[in-house]
Amino acid sequence: MASSMAFRDAALAWRELLADPTHHKVMEDHASLVLSVAMALAQPTAEAHVDWAALRSQLKTPEEEQPLLALACTVEELVEVIVRERLAFLFSDSPTATPDDTSASQRERLAQQSAAVEELPDRFRLEFLETLRGHWTRLQQAAEESKPRGPTLAQFNWRVVRPFVLMRFVLSDGRRHVVKASQQQFHQLRYHTAKVLQEMNRVEAHPIMRLARMEQDNAAIDSASSAVP
Repeated sequence: MASSMAFRDAALAWRELLADPTHHKVMEDHASLVLSVAMALAQPTAEAHVDWAALRSQLKTPEEEQPLLALACTVEELVEVIVRERLAFLFSDSPTATPDDTSASQRERLAQQSAAVEELPDRFRLEFLETLRGHWTRLQQAAEESKPRGPTLAQFNWRVVRPFVLMRFVLSDGRRHVVKASQQQFHQLRYHTAKVLQEMNRVEAHPIMRLARMEQDNAAIDSASSAVP
């Protein structure tokens, strides 16, 4: 997957910040600290929190704090783009194919990926990608957990307005929907739902199902007993 405009903008913001001598000096002196703070900010969990007191103790002067935080926040935005767009090729160990054994589309893709890597600041590229690789799984998990969830059903009502049945759904986010169905369709829905529930209860209570569960339990006990020397 090639990089997007969002990736290029985020990488450019980091490079532009490094063009300032003060920020560049802080990055030179505290690169690992900047990257660790950025990774923690990108995955705000109890395990990845930022110990601000410990952070300040590692700085040479109080004046370094603001440039360091600016760098960390800028790198965090870049990390979020990389995770969101799944740009794992940036630190992939896969060997780069030669032009002789790739198709035109593959060569174009490889060229785009190489260009994306070149967007990162050369001086800190390797350390950034190694840090990103080490946090990749946790970053993906944090991104999944922070995804917005769909609304759930909060309320359901229905009433007969001949010749239709009106059904009103209220979702957990406050949105309301009204669905109109014929009385025949509504009763078919109720009937089939009741039949499915009845069949599930019948199958669950059937002697064969109870016997199957007993056999599974006995097999587990026998297996555990045979493992005892």
